[in-house]
Amino acid sequence: MWTFFSGCSISYGKKKEQWLAQQETFQVDEQFDKVQEAFLDLYGPLLDEIAEIHPGLERIGDTNLSKINEQMQYLKQQTHKAIEDKHHVSLRHWNGIQNSLFPMGKPQERVHNALFYLNRYGTEWIDELIKASSEFLGEHKVIAL
Repeated sequence: MWTFFSGCSISYGKKKEQWLAQQETFQVDEQFDKVQEAFLDLYGPLLDEIAEIHPGLERIGDTNLSKINEQMQYLKQQTHKAIEDKHHVSLRHWNGIQNSLFPMGKPQERVHNALFYLNRYGTEWIDELIKASSEFLGEHKVIAL
């Protein structure tokens, strides 16, 4: 059985991200959001109190808060990267599928010449393709032969 892909409009980037998210039980974004919210709940009132002690402390506190948020975002990004590294072999397979379906990011028919398939598989597949295809609606299709 063959599968003939003609520039199918499936979003493989989204599918790959969904698959990667399903591989981990640790919900990175949700966990970091909880920590950041809890931190702001504790740190915000402290900043308000120290601003009353001296006006210059408010600016220092805001700068400090900004740096802490940057560090949390950095750790979040590194956590996502570690998960990707953990699943790099599977992600390479996803990339291989995407490159096969959309070589150079373009539909197959824009990159591959039909002569390749004629030389490799002969002409019988053309008859099967014609029989398998239904009404042409101007959209890309996936046809299994």
